[in-house]
Amino acid sequence: MFSRISFLFLVCLLSISIGVVEHAEADTEANKALLLRGLDEVWNQRNAEALVESLHPDAVWHRPGGSPDVIGLDASIEQALLTYEIFPEFQLSVEDIVAEGDTIAVRFIATGIFGPTGASFEYTLMLFYHFVDGKVAELWQVADDLGFQQQVGLLPAPEPPADGDDTTPDSPATTAAELPQSLTEDPAANTAKAIRLLDEIWNAQNADAAAELVHPDIYWHRPAWTGDLIGIEAFTEFARGIYEVIPDFQLTIEDTVAEGDIVAARWTFAGTFAPTGLPYEVPAIQFYRFVDGKIAEVWSDQDDLSFQIQIGLLTLEEPTAEPE
Repeated sequence: MFSRISFLFLVCLLSISIGVVEHAEADTEANKALLLRGLDEVWNQRNAEALVESLHPDAVWHRPGGSPDVIGLDASIEQALLTYEIFPEFQLSVEDIVAEGDTIAVRFIATGIFGPTGASFEYTLMLFYHFVDGKVAELWQVADDLGFQQQVGLLPAPEPPADGDDTTPDSPATTAAELPQSLTEDPAANTAKAIRLLDEIWNAQNADAAAELVHPDIYWHRPAWTGDLIGIEAFTEFARGIYEVIPDFQLTIEDTVAEGDIVAARWTFAGTFAPTGLPYEVPAIQFYRFVDGKIAEVWSDQDDLSFQIQIGLLTLEEPTAEPE
């Protein structure tokens, strides 16, 4: 029940671009424009019928958390209409969009009211869209569903970090807004470095590689319940902590998209959580902003709800039938 409700309003995001490109060859800029227009019409203007023009009849939306894939136009329209009922005042804002070939990656902030509890929410989600002939044919989504459920009252709110556990300095030397802009843009080189970061720092467990790949004042935007991580020392300390807690941590890169100074990567990571001995496998998406060849800013979403369930830190109670 919880999973169905919490993911409900994301279902028809697989089909939020409007219009048709009348040739098989990828038209990246046209797809990007269609997607942005569709986001506004379907979500902010609440026009579910716009999906008719944007969604491939056999489109597949890959959902995290063990939820079944959503397939086709009719199911998406039905879910969109139900979403409007359950999430009054729902608004979706685009924070970043990166397009390359027939793939687009988008970083969002979603806000609104969760009807069943009356609680407001604001949280992040990220999506990869694959276009075929101007329509969304396949989509992969990752969101801060754990933070969403905590905000709307479906799960307890997190306790504040203990002294010494917060990775966000009280007065950071550099805020995200103060980070410099890149003087050069090399999407291919940036993609190669993002892949190196994922492979060398995480798969090879070489935190020292950060000195070559990461900006000294890196700002890692993480879900509100975890807190941001600022500076290369905090970054490497966090990485080494992961090596201890998940000694067999491995990630598999599924796709990357690069444009300008931004690279987006979609990947799956797996391992064994040492404190409980339980294995896990969950999807994640990250956006990286480069400054002169180094990663200076990161935005992350991963399926933390499924992660905590799989490693035994969280149990969702299934609703039980009322006695007759």
